[in-house]
Amino acid sequence: MADHPKVRLDTIAEYKTVLNRVEQLSRDKLAQHFPPSANSSIKDEAYRKRVEELVAEYVRRLLDLANQNISINGNDIGDVDSVLKAEEEDQYEPYDDKLRVRVNDLIAKVGTATGEVAKLRREVPKRAAAAYEKKLKADIDREVALAEAALKENGDTMDIDDEGGTNVVDWGISPLARQKEVEKAWEDAVGLLPGLKKVREGNIHLSIWFYPPANTVNLQMDGPLTRAQGQVAKAQQVLEHIQQTK
Repeated sequence: MADHPKVRLDTIAEYKTVLNRVEQLSRDKLAQHFPPSANSSIKDEAYRKRVEELVAEYVRRLLDLANQNISINGNDIGDVDSVLKAEEEDQYEPYDDKLRVRVNDLIAKVGTATGEVAKLRREVPKRAAAAYEKKLKADIDREVALAEAALKENGDTMDIDDEGGTNVVDWGISPLARQKEVEKAWEDAVGLLPGLKKVREGNIHLSIWFYPPANTVNLQMDGPLTRAQGQVAKAQQVLEHIQQTK
C-alpha cells in the first residue's frame, strides 16, 4: 500500500462529502434488497434495523482503513470520528517574494494593455475612415480612367483646333440626303412668319390645318397670297420629310 499515492483532499468538507456519498450508496443497496413494507411486523422491523446498523458499522471500518491512504491539505488523518470532530482551520502558505514580483509584473502588464486598448479605440476609427476614403478615391479614379480609355478607343473625343476652338464630335450619324435643301427650305419658311403676321393683322383670314386626314395643308384666305401659300406648303413638305428621315 505504501507504493500507491495517497488520495489528496483539500478540505475536511471534501472528506465529509465522500463519506456521505458512500453512506448513501449503502442505504440505497439496503433499500433495494430489504425494501420497507407497510404490513411488516415488529420482528421484521427489528431485523431490518439491525442490518442497517451492521452496514453502517462496516462502512465506518472500511473508511477507517482507507484513511491511511487519504491526506487532507497534505496532512495525514486518523479515524473517521477524529476527522469529523476536527474543526476547519485556514491554512496559509509562507510568504514568497517571487510571487509578489510576478503579481506586480502582471498588474503592470494589465495597465499597459488597458492603455493600448484605450488608444486603439481613439485612433482605429480615424484610420479606418482614412483607409476607406483612400480606397474609394482609388476606385473612382480607376473607373474614370477606364471610361476615358473606352472613349478614346471608340473615337468619341473632342478635337481642339489650333485656334483654341472645338470641332464637332463625330457621333457616327450620317447627314441627310438633301441636307442643304432642307436647311434652305426651313430658313425660307421661318422667314415667312413675320409677313404672315402682318397679313393677319390686315384682316386677311388665314386658316391652316397642319394635321388633316390626307396629310395636306389647306389655306383659305381672302387676297392674293399665292406666293405665301406655295412657301407654306413647301415648308410643310420639308417638315414631313424631316419626320420621315428621323
